[in-house]
Amino acid sequence: MEQEAVPLEAIPSWGSTFCKEEGHEGSGGAGERSLPGEEKESPFAVNKEFNDKIKLWSGIPWKIAVDAVVNSTSETFESCEVFRGETIHVAAGPNLIKACRQIKSCRTSQACATEAFDIPVVKKIIHTVGPRYATKYHTAAENALCHCIWSSLEVLVEEKLRTIAMSCIYTHAKGFPRETGAHITSRTIRRYLEKHGSTVDVIVLCIPEANDLDIYEQVLPLYFPRTKEEERDVLGKIPENIGNERGESLMTHRDIRISEMPTGPTGPSSDNATLEGAYSGRGPVPRLGSKPNPGPASEKPKNKITSWGSDFIQMTESPDSKRSANAEGMTWKFGEVFGGFLNSLSNISFTTSSSSSSGQEAAGDLNHEQILRRALGHKTDDIHMMRILSKSLDHEGDPVLVITGVHFLVKAVDPERFVLYFVKEFESLCSGPYSVILLDTDTGPGNWPGFSFIRQVHNSLGDNHRLNLKGFYALHASFRLRSAAFFMQVTEPNVWGKLKYLDSLEELYAVVPRKNIRIPEHVAQFEAPEEKEAEEETVITRTVKNNEAFL
Repeated sequence: MEQEAVPLEAIPSWGSTFCKEEGHEGSGGAGERSLPGEEKESPFAVNKEFNDKIKLWSGIPWKIAVDAVVNSTSETFESCEVFRGETIHVAAGPNLIKACRQIKSCRTSQACATEAFDIPVVKKIIHTVGPRYATKYHTAAENALCHCIWSSLEVLVEEKLRTIAMSCIYTHAKGFPRETGAHITSRTIRRYLEKHGSTVDVIVLCIPEANDLDIYEQVLPLYFPRTKEEERDVLGKIPENIGNERGESLMTHRDIRISEMPTGPTGPSSDNATLEGAYSGRGPVPRLGSKPNPGPASEKPKNKITSWGSDFIQMTESPDSKRSANAEGMTWKFGEVFGGFLNSLSNISFTTSSSSSSGQEAAGDLNHEQILRRALGHKTDDIHMMRILSKSLDHEGDPVLVITGVHFLVKAVDPERFVLYFVKEFESLCSGPYSVILLDTDTGPGNWPGFSFIRQVHNSLGDNHRLNLKGFYALHASFRLRSAAFFMQVTEPNVWGKLKYLDSLEELYAVVPRKNIRIPEHVAQFEAPEEKEAEEETVITRTVKNNEAFL
């Protein structure tokens, strides 16, 4: 006999589960860590509204009457979590597998939605691919899990749904530590509610095992304290790394930079300071900036170090300045656009000989093959996490590459690695007809790569990306992009000559079906003021007409 659906009202909210005696039990006197008279403020203060939205339940997610349920799967949708011997594929029926095959693939940390089919109490199934955990790259895995949760909630909002049941996206099979996963899940949900709390009504955390339930009962109070007293008690247990505003783990080791070291004696001769003689190696080597131990008065070292050479103790070039130099010419300046374009033109030679043309084509193919081999062997997971590129399908079922311009941070990564990333992602598309969509909304100088980079990408991609390109579309194109496109049509007419400008999402949906593309939040908000103004104008016009009719 099939079990009846569990109504949301039957599951108590997190805020209503607090028991004063249980709240003190297990707190371990964490509040005593603060010194007397020293009152620390919790980064996660009590919020009754958030606590009422969270529900903790041990059971099967798709048995709850919610709008959507999250399914942790693989990139090819071949796997899914098993809850007490049941799987969501069996519950939803064979149509779910057919729907997943139409999507084809979903990358790690991304999410997509399908119908729930034979599950009557659920409207949509949101599929997301959880990361594999490796201790060496734990920060990348933690941030990928954070993106899974964030993406799932974004898909929920895009589908105009309000309630969701979310299982443990991190799985035993992928080696993710359970406690770490609980911290990231709780923290990410808290950060999401802080920014978009009005878009979600209920989030049910479905826990498959009793051990996980115990972990969540210990972890949730850190991020969702139910009373001020509990907030104070758990303050000492909150991890040092509480992530950024999206819940992503901070990589503090990347913030450390070596500053200038002590320069020794100052004066006109300090720049040319040298070591008097060679250090003999007898005794310990003196530390930088420390005074050498003279030893007994009767013993005078033969090789005395009088001062440290400035070339030795000072950094000649910092990593930040070097990266800035590599990215020189990538920032937006009107003169640089024209200068970069003229320089790119100077490197182009126009020939009429068919033999030289075929020779250039063969050389280009060889260059593409070499770069492709490098790209396939090069790890670009950190660039993928920036979510610059995503893939979709147009109305004819041909692939579409979507580029989110505001995520393209040119100074964050070496340009050469960006080229390898683009080559790797384009390779699977260029073999047949494809299109490119550039979301240029809210881009700034830091998102403009420069002509030299664009030329390098075109030269590295080979001829297929020119021959098989169906269409090139730019949504909310800036003046910067329009100016660049005007000149790029000369050097790359087969690509930039096909560029069409889209001014609204409705025009975009004429190229790609609405259900096939995920619109980033900043793009959707870009058109929100215009829609609001249009609605206000409609209301004003209607009011005027009514007044005229009345008069």
